[in-house]
Amino acid sequence: MGPLRRPGRIHAHSILLNVDYRIPFAKVSQLWSELTGYAYNPATLTTAQAIAFERLAPIEEQIKAHLTQAPVCHFDETGVRLGGKLHWLHVACTPEYTHLFVHPNRGQAALRSQQSVFEDCHNWTVHDCWASYFTAGQGRHSLCGAHLLRELQSLIDQGRQWASAMHAYLLRAYQSTRCGPSAPTDQTQWLA
Repeated sequence: MGPLRRPGRIHAHSILLNVDYRIPFAKVSQLWSELTGYAYNPATLTTAQAIAFERLAPIEEQIKAHLTQAPVCHFDETGVRLGGKLHWLHVACTPEYTHLFVHPNRGQAALRSQQSVFEDCHNWTVHDCWASYFTAGQGRHSLCGAHLLRELQSLIDQGRQWASAMHAYLLRAYQSTRCGPSAPTDQTQWLA
């Protein structure tokens, strides 16, 4: 069995350095050359990554299945540079599972792509107020509290009084429900 059929520690560490720590191929190759005295071809790293990706495909499908069945699944996206062009890193997650993928689009094209689980979630989908989330998928929608607080803080910075009151209200609601749901009669305290 050749070395790439069963990637060893150097291949595993190289993948970790390149993927998780975003160290370029050339730097990973230089590192191994300096540590071991032997050249490490960047093409070898590319091949090792392809093999690891193929072997992890069933696990990725399991993660996606868990996310689509979860009672609540969180979604977000952030811009990343890929080949000098803006792309979007999309995330779907629960406390137990996370799925990431990169897509050239931020909106519906990405959410409806095969890479995304958004279309297959039928329960609660928590996200920011990006319009594309409301026009795709079949789940029930909930806005992310952290995103709401950030938007309210921006309005507070602009001098909007109502935003300050809403910000305080949401924080009180969050604090009082951290240990579980609050009875409707207890919710009047949030207005104080």
